[in-house]
Amino acid sequence: MPNQESVKPVVNEKLMKIIDKVWNNGQSCGGLSPYNPKQANNVKKQAHDQIIELFRECLPKKVWVVGIGDCEGNRIVAICTTKELAEKELFKARDELVKDWKESVERLKKEKDDFADTYKEMIEALSGNDYEKWDNYPHDVPYLYETEVITEAEKKIGGER
Repeated sequence: MPNQESVKPVVNEKLMKIIDKVWNNGQSCGGLSPYNPKQANNVKKQAHDQIIELFRECLPKKVWVVGIGDCEGNRIVAICTTKELAEKELFKARDELVKDWKESVERLKKEKDDFADTYKEMIEALSGNDYEKWDNYPHDVPYLYETEVITEAEKKIGGER
């Protein structure tokens, strides 16, 4: 997926071509006349359809959601346009959890608290690199899933991808 900055010139160029085409269609018919609503509607529909298609090309079709869930709820950490980026964010979230838990283990050991063993089990549960096998319920578990992007514009126009 191209980044936003690399898409801008392409979008601007294509959008200008659409506008020029609509303008030229109107001019070649003697201009868009308020007395010829059929002609005006055809030109507007052409432009509308082409602009919607242009923006669909630029939007990601799917995203990957990264979150952390436990028995009491969950929170979204990141929404990514590539699976590779999502996996990077997933492991980053896992590493932050593990770091916090290790600090808790050290603190609880000093206090001679038995809950330190629970934190050790939680760290072990997330120690592998196969995130699909992570099982730490009811405690925090980072997760990743793929979903489709549906924009408000598509809902309003009833567009299909």
